[in-house]
Amino acid sequence: WSGGTGWNWFPGRVWDVKESPGAEYGPEKKYDVVFDDGDTEPNVGEIWIAKKADYEVCLEKRDEEDWIGVKNVRFPDSKDEYARMIGWYETCLDGVQRVYSSLGEALRAHDKHIVKTKGRNNCLAAELNFPEEHHLLFE
Repeated sequence: WSGGTGWNWFPGRVWDVKESPGAEYGPEKKYDVVFDDGDTEPNVGEIWIAKKADYEVCLEKRDEEDWIGVKNVRFPDSKDEYARMIGWYETCLDGVQRVYSSLGEALRAHDKHIVKTKGRNNCLAAELNFPEEHHLLFE
């Protein structure tokens, strides 16, 4: 999980969470992980922990130019590793900036907003991040 390109992750479960005072954006979390193959790893940084669904979205939508209506906000000079490496995701819905910790949540919020504001019969597949989740619109 920690070597190579960072795209090779292994399934497991969090056994324990440790929190310590953090930098600018809140406490720092470290996780003890038990991997599905039986290996264990203590003190895994939170940038290496993701829900399976979030990981799969990141694999499918690796490049920000593949995202519609969502941008990744990071702070490259931050001392906070999560803010520097992962950040968060923003979308603007009806003129209001919304912040999400999950890429999948942000992309789906955009899609839901498009379907709601344009109407079910006026949406194009190219306007949505996950048109396959709205297949009934395009039959």
